[in-house]
Amino acid sequence: MDPVMGYYLQKVDRFIESPNFQAWTLQQTHKQEIGILTTCGGSRLITNLVVMLKVLREHVKCTLPVEVAYRGTEDMQNDTLLQLIALFNPLDGLDLLQLPRLPHEMRLPSMGGWVAKTRALLYSRFQKVLMLDVDVVPLINPATLFAAPEFLAHGNIFWSDSWDSWVSDSAFHMLGLKRTETQGILNKGKGKLPHDTESGIVMFDRVRHSDVLHYLWFINTFAPKVYQHLHGDKDTFALSFALCGRKVNQFFQLDTPPGGAFHWGQGVLENKTVGEGEDGRYTDGWQLVGFVQHSPIQPAAPAFLHRTMNKWNINEEPWPVSVISGPMPPSWTKFYLAHDSIGQTKGRWWEHVAPGFALLIAGPPHSQQGNFQPAHLGEKLEEDALESPSGSNPSQEHISGDQTRAKACQIETLYKLLSPINASLIKHDDDKPDPLPAIHASLPNYPVSLVPAVQKSGCESSFIAIRAAYRAHKWLQDEARSMFLQMDH
Repeated sequence: MDPVMGYYLQKVDRFIESPNFQAWTLQQTHKQEIGILTTCGGSRLITNLVVMLKVLREHVKCTLPVEVAYRGTEDMQNDTLLQLIALFNPLDGLDLLQLPRLPHEMRLPSMGGWVAKTRALLYSRFQKVLMLDVDVVPLINPATLFAAPEFLAHGNIFWSDSWDSWVSDSAFHMLGLKRTETQGILNKGKGKLPHDTESGIVMFDRVRHSDVLHYLWFINTFAPKVYQHLHGDKDTFALSFALCGRKVNQFFQLDTPPGGAFHWGQGVLENKTVGEGEDGRYTDGWQLVGFVQHSPIQPAAPAFLHRTMNKWNINEEPWPVSVISGPMPPSWTKFYLAHDSIGQTKGRWWEHVAPGFALLIAGPPHSQQGNFQPAHLGEKLEEDALESPSGSNPSQEHISGDQTRAKACQIETLYKLLSPINASLIKHDDDKPDPLPAIHASLPNYPVSLVPAVQKSGCESSFIAIRAAYRAHKWLQDEARSMFLQMDH
């Protein structure tokens, strides 16, 4: 174990066993019971914050208090905070630079975004917290999730990432943990899908797991060292449960893999079989905008859109979301979407892109909700593509130019194939045969496929919320332009 980290870990251990910790935990019980916590700062992140708050208050009608954590006036001017309070009350700020140091802390680290999140969680004014990254858009009223049986049973809910193997053996070793033993216990809390943790959405009972909070903050104060062995703060949550010893088996992560939110990207899909500089090397495809995380109360029902790849920017037009998928099988993600995909295509540098035929589009091309089109592919979706794909063979399609298009089927046809989807898809195991042979029968030359559909009502409501977020961004642009014009005068 790293000797400096070992010294401070002993200080945390002694604090947890002291009356001071009991007094600290008792203080937490006097705080407001439930609320939403987010960390924000700078014009780019504040843009995302306003979009999230506008959807939260005006679309999903959530009245939970919101706490916005920031790092001094460089992150958040007082006038800006007052405007946010006026628009989206109940809302309050938490200046992370004005908080007292605890006796077991080393000097404060440079608080980048990931570190700041863990400090905000340690000092939040809520007992039970839903912590959201500012680029997360709620698709339901999240207040209902505090009554989820999983949260009541475990006092924490984490969501699965689409990726795994970000955490190296050295991350366990530097904390004095044995990987095989520790990972085995943690994986029991991850169910059938022991993937890495997505930390953009976290539900946490700060009173019940007050000890875990201090181990979490300890790990992240050593961010320059720790983050070399894992990806940011994501898996420091599970490791903090492990450091707590008796809490290692109380970590809980939903085993429903995330869905995807995609738009039709131009020139972003790379064909590995075509040489560099040759025609057809780059073409169009389904470009990932972000991940859709699901409700613990209603499996496979969309609950959050985490816009990881194309965040709201006041100076740019955001990518419109054309389709959202149901839970993505891990093997499909590895074959099509990963940076090091094992299929014949991959996204251009740092983009996640799947070929058109990799998604089976469900539903009519025009939504009944106004003129919004959840199955819209621009010119790529043709009328005859709405027929059942049973006779199609994607291997006969070229992965290039205008011939790239998505296969689609009528919603009734799709539902006939979906009988056990909620039970089978979320329990998918990479080492076992894929659970959707009926889908594979229509796509025989590809080892896995994605069924981008959940319950119809859930899918439609998600699109309405995404549209609301898009309109919130438009509103923000108009408000900002108006303010700039006034300033010019």
